[in-house]
Amino acid sequence: MRHGVKKEDQFVWSDERVQQLRKLYDAGLSCSEIAAELGGNVSRNAVIGKLHRIGLKRGPMPGRKRGSTFTAPRERVAKPRPVVVIAPRFKPAPPAKPWVDAPAVVPGQVLATRIPLLETHKHHCRWPAADDGSARMVCGAQSLPDLPYCAHHMRVSCRGEAA
Repeated sequence: MRHGVKKEDQFVWSDERVQQLRKLYDAGLSCSEIAAELGGNVSRNAVIGKLHRIGLKRGPMPGRKRGSTFTAPRERVAKPRPVVVIAPRFKPAPPAKPWVDAPAVVPGQVLATRIPLLETHKHHCRWPAADDGSARMVCGAQSLPDLPYCAHHMRVSCRGEAA
């Protein structure tokens, strides 16, 4: 199978068909007309290919005026190309919130009561505190807006200070 054509659908050029092709070619028929005369599964392109392989070349067709339709190529004038501006595919990030320095903690100040991790809410600081053995404990102080830690533990986490 060649190019999706079944073997039984392919046309085979027998010696009789080649002689008929030469006779029709010499009679001045076009390749489309020759293909129609040969019938079967012969296409115009098959006729053109066979004529090329057997070395027959077609000269100017009678009735066609080759020189009268030719015009010299026009001089090309370069046109300015429009400037294309490509819009970004994403929205720019909103400006970052300025860093608010956390208030200093006075040594010995009690920050909050420690609470079990499972009892925390969105407003509780989740900084790990000493474990008493029964449940995991966290700081529990009021956390900064949209952050998991209170001001003191935020300072510790960002600056590496001792808790």
